[in-house]
Amino acid sequence: MAEAQIILSHSRESGIVAIASGEQYPWAHTALTESGFQRADDGVWHLPADGTQTTVVDLVTCAKRHRVSVHTSSRRYIGDAARDLARLLPGQWHASVEVYAHPAWQEDLVPWIWDSGELGYLVGAFSPEGLEGGYGDPYAPPSIVLPPFPGRAAQALTDRYLPAYEQAVHARQTAAIAGVLADIRSEYDAWQAMNASGRYSDATPLSAAALGAATELFFDHAWRRFLTVVDHAPTLLDRCRPASSPWPDDAAALSRLADAVSDAEALLDEIVHGGAVSDHERRARAWPAIETWLTDGEAFLRQARLSAPHRRPALPVTAPARPLAATRPAYRSH
Repeated sequence: MAEAQIILSHSRESGIVAIASGEQYPWAHTALTESGFQRADDGVWHLPADGTQTTVVDLVTCAKRHRVSVHTSSRRYIGDAARDLARLLPGQWHASVEVYAHPAWQEDLVPWIWDSGELGYLVGAFSPEGLEGGYGDPYAPPSIVLPPFPGRAAQALTDRYLPAYEQAVHARQTAAIAGVLADIRSEYDAWQAMNASGRYSDATPLSAAALGAATELFFDHAWRRFLTVVDHAPTLLDRCRPASSPWPDDAAALSRLADAVSDAEALLDEIVHGGAVSDHERRARAWPAIETWLTDGEAFLRQARLSAPHRRPALPVTAPARPLAATRPAYRSH
């Protein structure tokens, strides 16, 4: 990649647009400014629509003075492509453009892409809130390269990516809850053993004060971990259909688990909104909910794993999108 470059594209709404990139992208910004381009809030540069006589030739001439290369792109402007795609997807979607001009801002992704030319439009996702993860997460759905036509791109997303994403989120939420319950159960067993023996795990005698402190620490840690269950269990519980599963008797356990989550949600709401909930009261109210999940958690996990979302039916085949009027040359954009 050149130290600084400008990629020109054509936007239906804005005409000629420019995106700066490279390690010295500020040089490109200088050339664009001096050539009369104006920068929008999304970082994309536009030729003004006020009748000024700025031309692409002026930009090329100015860019040479600032050691900036100028390239045109035959690919559709990514903002237009994203908006067309958003209109064709099921549900409500919002499309916006973000520019990552410096290569260092892109290097987390680019080294993994095996490609010898201009990159196609890749679609991926950020990890869901509360489920930290990134590249290499075994639960994450693989990104896909979109076809250049909006209708086909929307069908690829609807048929392939969105179902894979929903299945991945479901699996990730289920795994997160399983991990939390396993950790709390392990700590609970250790706490019970310590409480019964009156000694630390290394057989050192445990005073009454130390036991009380250890008990409070265990309950506080269990509550913090249990908040993961409070965050993600309601969605998964709604999907469970025990009556159509091999374990219809799990319905009673799922009902108890749902009630326990509701109780924990009410407690959390009081705490967050400034209710006068003492530490002692919080521990006393939280533990029954946690204990219910330790007791019936296995029933939930087998039902949740069985109720993972299935693939959606394919979109009906539609006529291909009409090409844009060829009143101006089309440019390619990253």
